[in-house]
Amino acid sequence: MNEREQLNERYLEAQLREELGIEPDLSESVLREYYAKHPPEKRSRVIPPPPRKPAWRPMAAAAAVLLAAGLGCYSLVSVLQDRVRDDQRHERAGQQQPVELKEEADTTQFTPPVKKDVTPEPEQKPDVEPEQNPGDSPEEPPAETPDGSSWPKGHTDPPGAFPVPEKPKSDPPPEEPDDVVGPKPDPKGWTDPPDAWPRGDHSESKKAPALVAQWKGDVLHVTRDGSVWRVKPDDKFIIRVGDKVEPKGSAEFTLMDGGLLRLDGELSFDGEPEALSLTLHDGALYADVTHELAVTSERVTARLTGVGVLEQRLHGFEVFCVSGSVRSGEDDLTAGYRARLEDDGFKHDKKIGWEDVQREFKFLRETPKRVMLHEDLAEAPGELFGGEIKDGVLVGNSDSENGSGFYLREPYEYRQGDVVRFRFRIETAREMILQFGTLESDNWRYKLGGVKAGEWIEYELPLSKLYKTTDVAKKAEPGLRLKFFQLHPEEGKTKIEIDSVEIVHQP
Repeated sequence: MNEREQLNERYLEAQLREELGIEPDLSESVLREYYAKHPPEKRSRVIPPPPRKPAWRPMAAAAAVLLAAGLGCYSLVSVLQDRVRDDQRHERAGQQQPVELKEEADTTQFTPPVKKDVTPEPEQKPDVEPEQNPGDSPEEPPAETPDGSSWPKGHTDPPGAFPVPEKPKSDPPPEEPDDVVGPKPDPKGWTDPPDAWPRGDHSESKKAPALVAQWKGDVLHVTRDGSVWRVKPDDKFIIRVGDKVEPKGSAEFTLMDGGLLRLDGELSFDGEPEALSLTLHDGALYADVTHELAVTSERVTARLTGVGVLEQRLHGFEVFCVSGSVRSGEDDLTAGYRARLEDDGFKHDKKIGWEDVQREFKFLRETPKRVMLHEDLAEAPGELFGGEIKDGVLVGNSDSENGSGFYLREPYEYRQGDVVRFRFRIETAREMILQFGTLESDNWRYKLGGVKAGEWIEYELPLSKLYKTTDVAKKAEPGLRLKFFQLHPEEGKTKIEIDSVEIVHQP
């Protein structure tokens, strides 16, 4: 029984006590007997108990009050949040200044332009402002009011003072600054071509010494500082100390000192121009050098002077010495022999000739030729005789006593395998004589035979075919120091034009 029912019962007990004068018994039988003896008209003084109210009504009323209070709080919070957001938008509108977009020019060479978004990102304020001295930067201009005037300094715009204009969805991209140096980025972006090099300067900025004057071939893959460069003959690429090269097929390299290399494999460059040190990782290397060349594999080092071929093998090299010599430690291999070089020296030597080498290596079927001296006669190389330079050509009228020619810039020492190549034209058909003078005051010549008139002729002659003018039975030998070049007819007189002269060395 709850509290309200207890109050009702006490109220009934008080009424019965007043009517009956006795302690009431509220049991059901007593109440029934009382109401049977007293009809309704005699029970007028009995006050009925107050009507009972359902127990759920107070709870429903309390829930309604709480709901109303919650709705009121929610409405108040929403209004306050809207006002705070309005205040923040107006405060930002008064503080933010237009951002000028500037793009730094990439002066790096080959730097793909980098694709950039044309829409600037929101300005982010750093956590720590850089230190500035007072007066270093100009004071920010005051914010403008809706009518164009300025708010007082330090004033904060009131909420809702003026709306912040929304940025259009299709703003045009910012204009590029006029002082940008180099290529401008494509708004649509672009992709590097398949053969593009890595970013950065690949040649001139490198501090390592250059070891190769020029090279010929198809494509050269060069590894430098962990990057691989795909180089073509017309690319401006200088091979330097530390470069690792691997040609597509084979490639030919002219060294800074004039030496010649032909490679069918993989090679690393090191050392200095006159003390070159190479590492042959794979394949075979042909060398024609006057300075000693050191070539290393995993276990051995061969030192070559002259002409030779080194082929990389499991425990060393297969060495072919064409001229000069190849040495390793105290052991050496002389010209005209091949042998296996391992850590215990040369073994299984066998006599060979240049024809054997060409049969062994396909990349040497075309004989390598090292240019030792070249004169294109664009200007006088040395003292002229019997003519003058006209349009890059030496022109003169010669007879059997007086030829047309020139002195070399420096005397040239004849080596085994040297060949002279020259281009000339004569006005009248004659049998022509080629002649070299030497520092030893000897003349060495060769009779060319009948030459057609009016045609440019390219002639090639091994210097070993020269004979002494005063003794036709004596042939030229390596060691002669040549000082001038000359052409003249054997008989009669004719106009001679000489376009170029060069001496090349070949095995």
